[in-house]
Amino acid sequence: MAERRVPVDVRPGEVDTVVAVATALDRRSPELVRDISDAIAGRIPEVRDDERLLSALAASIEANVVTILHVLQGAASIEEAEAPPAALGYARRLAQRGISQVALMRTYRLGHACFLRWCLRELDAQERGDDAVAATNAIVDVSFRYIDRVVEQVATAYEIERDRWSRNRGAAQRATVRQLLAGEAVDMLQSERLLDYRLEQPHVGVVVWCGRAPEHDALVDLERAVDRYAIRSGATAVEPLFIPVDESTAWAWIAANDHGGNGAVGDRVSGQNPATRFAIGGRARGLDGFRQTHREAARAHRVALYAGDHAPSVVRFDEVAPIAALSTDLDFARAWVRTTLGALATADRTHERLRETALVFLRNGSSFTAAAELLHVHKNTVHYRIQQAEEALGRPLRDTRIELELALLACHWMRDAVLGPG
Repeated sequence: MAERRVPVDVRPGEVDTVVAVATALDRRSPELVRDISDAIAGRIPEVRDDERLLSALAASIEANVVTILHVLQGAASIEEAEAPPAALGYARRLAQRGISQVALMRTYRLGHACFLRWCLRELDAQERGDDAVAATNAIVDVSFRYIDRVVEQVATAYEIERDRWSRNRGAAQRATVRQLLAGEAVDMLQSERLLDYRLEQPHVGVVVWCGRAPEHDALVDLERAVDRYAIRSGATAVEPLFIPVDESTAWAWIAANDHGGNGAVGDRVSGQNPATRFAIGGRARGLDGFRQTHREAARAHRVALYAGDHAPSVVRFDEVAPIAALSTDLDFARAWVRTTLGALATADRTHERLRETALVFLRNGSSFTAAAELLHVHKNTVHYRIQQAEEALGRPLRDTRIELELALLACHWMRDAVLGPG
């Protein structure tokens, strides 16, 4: 007979007691496995309602029970014990489902507690007298050492699978979103499951990016910024859909409230990195709205890139819609702006000041007083600048006011892209 290898320093009679307990439990292992499975499933809701996870859990418990009982019987060494394939498979399955590692650790804590209860009841039933205390210590020692060894291995398997699955799932999500945006035929239910996002609800599209070269993993900051934006805009029921585009840019969709109004949160998002920028589309519903609000956010993003550091942190499509339309044909926009504004479209600091003053003036009812208050200058300064602007323009600002205001807005947002040389 092979030498028993129970890794505890106890007398032979006490070893016999440990072996007797393990042998008795081995005969009742199906009942023991069911009890442990029920104890775990009843306390971990993520597992309880998923038949496949329950099956994987039962297989993991059975394999672990068999292994630990073999160790207690002296048929295997604790130093050589490895996590059973079924246990590693269960850990990987949790990672694939996006269930936190906390649930995996609780599985082992709850399972170990239940296993020890069975051991102690069996030990009590055998009435081993003086050997019982030492045998209890041996069982606790061996089982804790086994759990510690196995948990380290399954945790590693979980982390590797989570990283692999995240990469694969992220690629699948990006491919699905691009199919949706391109108008390709897709399975709506399957797409929603993969994205973990409902396509028939109202949405607000977002492009979020880092305004300067990232010093670290910018995507983590961007995703957190989108979460904060969603909370401030009142969308707390559903997590945003976040799709990385490159190392410093991402697309997102925020589930809008049915009563509307998402996105009116000012020009900054509290707590965000100062380099983080948002371009926001309008609120729209359903799959067509999913596409529309993204197109609007993308166009607002293009305008914000033209504006560079002069743009606010949050640029909304409804604020720049006419400029977004102009920006689709840069050659046309440049020629039209220069024809409309003449010398006023010169790219230097003097003419920039005149353009900004003229724009504020026109947008506030051609009021010198209102423009002076908003620009924080004297009313006479506004008079002087408007006179200079009209001289550069070659006509009064009140002539063709709509065209002038749009051209001035184009200069404000698109800057050097539409301005002439100084």
